[in-house]
Amino acid sequence: MNEHLSRYKVEKYVEQLASQPIVKSFNPSAVCKKTNLPLKVVLSYLNSLVDQNKLVLRYEIRCLSGNSVVKKTDNYMEYLGKELYCYYCDDYISVTTGNIFPIYHFNPEYRKVVNENLTSSLKKKRKLHISELTGCY
Repeated sequence: MNEHLSRYKVEKYVEQLASQPIVKSFNPSAVCKKTNLPLKVVLSYLNSLVDQNKLVLRYEIRCLSGNSVVKKTDNYMEYLGKELYCYYCDDYISVTTGNIFPIYHFNPEYRKVVNENLTSSLKKKRKLHISELTGCY
């Protein structure tokens, strides 16, 4: 697939997520599933959106046995190689690269711009629709 088309698919899906107030964050595998793009490609584009201050990258440290989030952090390096307590399993887990997962959050300013653009676009479509019905241009 063409690089520009791949980037477009990722950006459009991220915009779609940002327009939904209930969506606070998302993981890259959800984007892979929706866009049918490989994880490496999706991560590259999502990280470019982080560089553009549209997204904020955080990490979840998960207990794979209990399938639960033990810790959310901006800097996983401070936990790598250490042990954290999992309340779900009632046991300690070792933090490795295998149980650290990137999670992307929306920059509030980006979300605001996306919603403003969506509102503006809907207003234009409504005006066009009404004028087409009435024959007034």
